[in-house]
Formats: sequence, structure tokens, C-alpha cells
Amino acid sequence: PGWQTVPDLRPGEGPLAGLETALNALDRTDPAGRWLAFAAVDLPHLTPGFWTMLTHRAGAGMQAVTGLDATGRTQPLAALYHSSVLAQVSALLDGGERRMAALLERLVVAQVPWQQIASSHPEVYLNLNTIPEQPIGVD
Repeated sequence: PGWQTVPDLRPGEGPLAGLETALNALDRTDPAGRWLAFAAVDLPHLTPGFWTMLTHRAGAGMQAVTGLDATGRTQPLAALYHSSVLAQVSALLDGGERRMAALLERLVVAQVPWQQIASSHPEVYLNLNTIPEQPIGVD
């Protein structure tokens, strides 16, 4: 209950197309716009505290908020996007672009440094495809 299923507008076109679909599904009657929490399905450690941390960086004029991982790379698949970026997302897709990085290059982005994220959410970017250093359940 409470969840809305939204079919992809461009099936098979990757995360950027998924973002377009999600942004299209937002209620756009709010003149200030809305923020969308966008997450990859293979990131099981995204907690409410993580999202709150990103939300605190979502200020006026920002179009996206991302975290940086331990290597300093931005993480666009666990980020906030403002509803105002829909036209830019659609234009990129219409032009054949599929990379999330191409979108972020065009936006005003606030970034949360890894040190801040790691202090309370050190496993946040571990995805289901990551092989643990030690098998789970083994001491």
C-alpha cells in the first residue's frame, strides 16, 4: 500500500531513462518543484539517515545532491534530483546520451564528502554485486 508502480517510458535504456520516468511521475503542481530520491535497486544499505544527510544539502539553486565514495567518485545512483531537471534528462536521452555522468556535468550539484557519509553510513555504497572480503556468517 502507498507505492505506485510506474512503467518505464524508455524500456531498456538504463538509469538515466529510469530517472526520466520517475521525474515524469512526480506531482508538478508545486511551484517550487519537488525532490526525488533516486536509488539503484542493488544498494540495500540506503538508510533514512543517509537520505536525511543528502536532504540537508538540497538548498536553493541546487539541482542534484550526490555523495562521494571513498575514492572521491560521485554516486549518481543514490542521489537526490530536483524536478526541474526533467527537461535536461529528456534532452540528453533524445540526443542518444545514456550516462548519468553526462547529466551531472550539466547540473548544479551539491556533494556530500565520503568522510561525512562514512562516519555514520560506512556500508551505504556496498551493492549486492560486491563480493565480501570474508564470506557472510564466517567468523
